[in-house]
Amino acid sequence: MLTDAILLEQLRQVPASQIESAIGLLEVRPRNQNVFAPGLTQLTRNPKSPTTIGYAITAHMGTTKKTEPVDSFDWLTFVSHLSGPKVLCLAPAETNTEDGVLFGQISSRIFARLGVQGAIANGFVRDTGALAKINFPVFAQGTMLRHGVPHVVDYGQPVQIRGANIETGHIVAFDADGALAFPVELLRRIPEGLARMKARTQPVLDYLNRSASPTPAGLAAAQKEGSKH
Repeated sequence: MLTDAILLEQLRQVPASQIESAIGLLEVRPRNQNVFAPGLTQLTRNPKSPTTIGYAITAHMGTTKKTEPVDSFDWLTFVSHLSGPKVLCLAPAETNTEDGVLFGQISSRIFARLGVQGAIANGFVRDTGALAKINFPVFAQGTMLRHGVPHVVDYGQPVQIRGANIETGHIVAFDADGALAFPVELLRRIPEGLARMKARTQPVLDYLNRSASPTPAGLAAAQKEGSKH
């Protein structure tokens, strides 16, 4: 039986672009819904897992004394009690994201020990060299030395990051090409979408592989064959 845990493990080897295309072929939502707009980039990665994917843990964070922090013990308890592979989704609680970083080496080491696979941060981070050494993938606005006063303002609430609306428990995935989020109910339909995508694209790839001199007519025929699926 293909459990959610096994499926998530398998999808770690599938590019985020293919996951996005698979969802698109299912025609269950507008094509760009909850696909992150440009502005964030992958700063570190896990070489064993080309795509970082897991259950979203949402939080709003501040980096100055303008906002009040929640109890850090309660926050970490919340993170630790959620099961399965987890991905932090951190949105700024303050207007200026350049007052300080959202996290660095120590926070990442703590999160990694609590089962967090990586983090999406609509803000800045630092210590990327140390994060790379522990294979902690980060998808963020950039790096910065300013430490500030990083703290969690609230957690478990919906956040919006680069046009994507994310709730705790959603599935989020990212790699060097970008990030997307979708309800967990779609997770088990991803293989169906991937199969459709392969059926549509394989005739074109097969034609290109076997043809020494591809022609527009040959490509059109291959595309027509793929469009039947």
